[in-house]
Amino acid sequence: MPTIRQYGQVTSLLPTDAFVLDRIGAGTVYIEEQNLSTIFPVVSVTSGGTVVVLGGEFISVQAGALVTVTLPVASSALGQQVIVKDSLGVSVSYPITISGSIDAASTFVISTPYGSVTLISDGVKWHIVAST
Repeated sequence: MPTIRQYGQVTSLLPTDAFVLDRIGAGTVYIEEQNLSTIFPVVSVTSGGTVVVLGGEFISVQAGALVTVTLPVASSALGQQVIVKDSLGVSVSYPITISGSIDAASTFVISTPYGSVTLISDGVKWHIVAST
């Protein structure tokens, strides 16, 4: 059962046993980890082309060719996380393009050897929360 401490109005909450959500006043939301154990399905991409993901996956790109990862529409992936990683270290020669509604752009490109990006959907668009 999730623990919720509410100070003000919480407009939406995804069901989870892993987080405590605190909202203090009108603008600050605190999320605390509690016994978080997340397992992502791993999708290994070993040849070039386009990969369409559903959300909630770790995409390990192991292709010596151009790869495009297409994210789902953000509204169908609310709260989902996608991680894309250049597992071969060849993205300088073969950049990995992630397409979708990402922050203020329609694409994100990984072009650093062994680079990665972590994205989370808020139901409106995908947000980059980490990249290397």
